[in-house]
Amino acid sequence: MSRSLTRRHALRFMAAGAAGSAVGPPALAATDPAARTIRIGVAQPAIGTPPGFGGSAIAIAHAKGWFEEEFKADGLQVLNLDTAGYLTALSTKDIDAAIGSMDILRLRDKGQVRVLYSSKNDSPIFTRQGHVLVTDRFAEANPQLVQRVVNVAVRTAKWASDEANREEVLRLWARAGTPFEHWKEDYAGEPLRVRLNPNFDPFLVGRYKDAIEQAYRFKLSRAKFDATPWIDTRYLQTALREQKLENFWPIYQASGKILGA
Repeated sequence: MSRSLTRRHALRFMAAGAAGSAVGPPALAATDPAARTIRIGVAQPAIGTPPGFGGSAIAIAHAKGWFEEEFKADGLQVLNLDTAGYLTALSTKDIDAAIGSMDILRLRDKGQVRVLYSSKNDSPIFTRQGHVLVTDRFAEANPQLVQRVVNVAVRTAKWASDEANREEVLRLWARAGTPFEHWKEDYAGEPLRVRLNPNFDPFLVGRYKDAIEQAYRFKLSRAKFDATPWIDTRYLQTALREQKLENFWPIYQASGKILGA
């Protein structure tokens, strides 16, 4: 549920924070509306370090840049914190707000924060994506092994996308530590085949290209590069064809709308 934020969302969040409210995933949680310095904790793998390149880093860079631009006169400070760090800091009121994910629901359940906004029902553009990465050397030397890995990934996605398996899927994920109830809440009202879509469609390609542009803009990378040579859909297309799943998952346009919608 961790997603990028638009300027409109940022302003909405800060307006809510100024009123002394708290928010959830992705969230801002205000703890001291009278404070002159507004401190926002942003989930990040390493405490106090610059964001690294990646989906969450792009979201952080967006939020950091826009917040600081819009609220320079208010002494806004944006901090990079890991999940445990921002949850603790919210609990102890050492930060006034936090942009987080499902983890913040733990504090909501304890009555320590209140959810004001969630990107759950917003545009897919605010999502982050994942992929399987393999080196050219390995793929060229072991094409059958790479194909087997992708075959299993697609087969698993098909099983997990089956609504008949929804509860079992969520309970399996809950073993990692996030409560089942939180997974259930986050996925409520959304078809599994939308959230667990393995297609490398125009939308996904567009998100990577945009991430490259934004990483350069926010000085997270020193140069731009073309993402196209990095994307090889041959293994995925073979898996979809052999398992007769070419039309099982929706195809999204670069705009985030389903193709044909």
